[in-house]
Amino acid sequence: MKKILFMIACCLMATVQKATAQNYGKAFLQHAGKITSAFNYNEIDKAIDAANEGDTIFLTKGMFNPGFTINKPVSIIGSGTESSDWANRTYFEWGSITIRTDNYLTTSINFEGIYFQSGISVESSIDQLTIKKCYLENGCDLSSNNNSIYKKVTYDKCRIGGVTMYGSIGDLTAKNCKINNIYGQGGQTNSSCKFINCNIRQVDTNTKAMFVNSIINQVGNGADQYLGNNAILVNTLYHNLNGYDPMDKTSQQDCWGTTETVISNNNSDLDCTMTADQLKAAGYLGVDGTVVGIEGGVNPYSLTIHAPSINSNSANVDLNNKKVTINVNVTAN
Repeated sequence: MKKILFMIACCLMATVQKATAQNYGKAFLQHAGKITSAFNYNEIDKAIDAANEGDTIFLTKGMFNPGFTINKPVSIIGSGTESSDWANRTYFEWGSITIRTDNYLTTSINFEGIYFQSGISVESSIDQLTIKKCYLENGCDLSSNNNSIYKKVTYDKCRIGGVTMYGSIGDLTAKNCKINNIYGQGGQTNSSCKFINCNIRQVDTNTKAMFVNSIINQVGNGADQYLGNNAILVNTLYHNLNGYDPMDKTSQQDCWGTTETVISNNNSDLDCTMTADQLKAAGYLGVDGTVVGIEGGVNPYSLTIHAPSINSNSANVDLNNKKVTINVNVTAN
């Protein structure tokens, strides 16, 4: 029996070492404040199945397989997306990540510190979805095909390829985010979808939303399209394309139009072409007295993780008690 246990332990350690060599990640399930089990990079679906409502799944740095469905309220927390080195990111490669359940999801789902090469598709009614310090290469799709109701959706300090706003949205707030595209019909009211201290490359022409302390570079095709009266702009800077004002039909308060390109189409980082000092010198100040865009507000854009994360793990074999113990160090950042 001891030989068998030893062989199992050796196989386990070999698997961990191989995964590390391939930059594969590991997932750890936390229940009631304690790590209860571990899963490989391609077993997120098993971790979700094993989780109770309200549990947290911690992800190490490295690659994870998508292709799973979240059907219960859980938190999935990675170890960061800021590094340009893939080995030092927590990331899901290409594939689907779907939030779907047969019943109304009455509590929240949370993501933090994860790079999603594909997006997230929300196909069920949900009370609350929170996404913090994540990089969503293909954005987050709030589906319009199933009459879902989204009571509260929050993007906080994220980089997002596209924000799709369909379905019945009660409250969507994006704050201190870099966003490539915003499109969709919007929420239940003109102010249901709010973008605060955001850098936005392009907004669709029929988007119903409120923009506060933000920067918008382009509307629609950038030539002859407008945001309509379903859009509200407050303390927002936008590009008016040499005299053509794409915001002419919107409701505005203390906004600025400029003929300068404010977010370059060649700038993959979605930074404003003007520095914070230039924005301040030009008088582009938000309602809180700071500059508009991601540098405004009290919590500027940053993908640096601040939630607890996994920074070390090991497996110990107790042959006398026929037990394998997984040790995980969870550190607050």
